[in-house]
Amino acid sequence: MNELLDREEIWWAQRSRVQWLGEGDRNTKYFHYRTSIRRRKDTIGGLWSESGSWCYDRASIAATTISYFKEIYTTTRPNRVEEVTSLFHLKVTDEMNENLIKDFTAEEVRSTLQQMHPTKAVRPDGMSIIFFQKF
Repeated sequence: MNELLDREEIWWAQRSRVQWLGEGDRNTKYFHYRTSIRRRKDTIGGLWSESGSWCYDRASIAATTISYFKEIYTTTRPNRVEEVTSLFHLKVTDEMNENLIKDFTAEEVRSTLQQMHPTKAVRPDGMSIIFFQKF
């Protein structure tokens, strides 16, 4: 019985994201009340569309949201790009860019791998160790 109560407590803790549960609260009415309030606050019941109609089903809410973000992140006149970008100061010079795009050497790879923490790997399968041994 205690194991089932512990499982239920874990389930409610994950669901409610309440910090005070760790202090020993066991499924009180207050706890369930707070969880229900959070669920209501986190749920989008509907949105007003651009046409002024109320969208309440999932498909129309999704369509309204996508339409809204497409509109605010789309420009209709991108003809002044050069004028705007000319106002930015370059952070990467041509010389720096040449260094960034050049091929890396075996010594650079070896040095980088030696600087890595011993418990870290480039990939979970230990590819960094195999890669290092090839050089």
